[in-house]
Amino acid sequence: MVEKIRQLYKTREGTMNLFPWCEDLNFSFGDFYTRLKVIYKERTRGTDTDRVVTMSEIFNPHEECEEPRVVLIEGKPGIGKTTYCKKVVFDWVTQKYATGNYFAKFLKVLLIKCREAQSDLWEAIDDQLLPRDVDDDQRKRFFDFIRHNQSKVLLVLDGLDEVSEKKLPTFSEIIQGRVLPKCRVVVTARHEAGVKVRKYCDTLLEVEGFTQEDIETFIKKYFKANPELAAQLIERLHGDKSLYEMSTNPLNISLLCLVYEDLNGVFPESRSELYMNIVEGVLRRYRAKKQLPENGEDLVELYLSQLEHLGSIASKESTTEKLMEMKGEIQMVKQKLDDLMSRPPPKKRPRMEGGHEMGERKKLWHPLKKTKDFENAYFPEVREQELGAYIIRTHTLISAK
Repeated sequence: MVEKIRQLYKTREGTMNLFPWCEDLNFSFGDFYTRLKVIYKERTRGTDTDRVVTMSEIFNPHEECEEPRVVLIEGKPGIGKTTYCKKVVFDWVTQKYATGNYFAKFLKVLLIKCREAQSDLWEAIDDQLLPRDVDDDQRKRFFDFIRHNQSKVLLVLDGLDEVSEKKLPTFSEIIQGRVLPKCRVVVTARHEAGVKVRKYCDTLLEVEGFTQEDIETFIKKYFKANPELAAQLIERLHGDKSLYEMSTNPLNISLLCLVYEDLNGVFPESRSELYMNIVEGVLRRYRAKKQLPENGEDLVELYLSQLEHLGSIASKESTTEKLMEMKGEIQMVKQKLDDLMSRPPPKKRPRMEGGHEMGERKKLWHPLKKTKDFENAYFPEVREQELGAYIIRTHTLISAK
């Protein structure tokens, strides 16, 4: 059974697909993974320290706990928390253990995506990790092994912030030690969810993203086939402090690389323009997926109503529960988008709500998208550091099968 789980990890976690709408852009995890900077946080107040911790040290004893059992890893959206979990699993699967790597001792490493859990931990293990054809006897023996060998099992609970309030107690009991109390546990969460369980955790860490060296490494890996573009982008970042600070977030630097490649070295003038370039790129790829020709139209203008609707959904959706409630609405918008794309371009611009012509609406949209006020105007409920993640989430909905 363990070998089957290893094979599942190799298949499912061994590839990095940075952008859900770019199905043809896949990187080997082992070749593309770039180190993340992780620091200790003072557990009582949650304040940062200047102490950097490597992956092999996260369960090491420290002044606040002699024998850590639960490690909570917090971070902003897009900062690399899920990638960190994938790295733990990848190293366990491939047996790439550095000297002193704590994970070498575990016989089983179980990566659970909290958002996909339907009921309890055992159901999640069965649904997310076990082969579909496993019989009841095999399942029982596997679960019994976990119960009787807890010290040899590592649970990795990724995305506690994506769990509804109704399901949070299921994971809180694992963290508190009421379920499998001798298992080591790694939990990832955004700060607003992490604060709810900090008091039960022995070690508190923060993913800070990339250092300057890591940023350059990432860019060179991304543009491995085009080192000239890599050098140009690195030079541009060196000369722009704001862009450099933005690039410490792995999601942001991924988006910068994608747009820089799509525009063949032309760089967005502002963050809002970067996001608009991403939206336009998503729509182009979606049209290509539907085998629709390039007709030179302004795609943001053409699909403005659907984009605004999806943006509204993304700005409100923060938990699995809310997303499920909106599932019908999302499908309705997607169907409208599909229907619109299947029609020939209209000869006349359709009128919009309030009597505005599309041309008139464009005058309102396009000047705005080039200003620094774009984020607040179109995403009023989203904090600036979360905007990139919400853009990803919104336009992933467009690309969903």
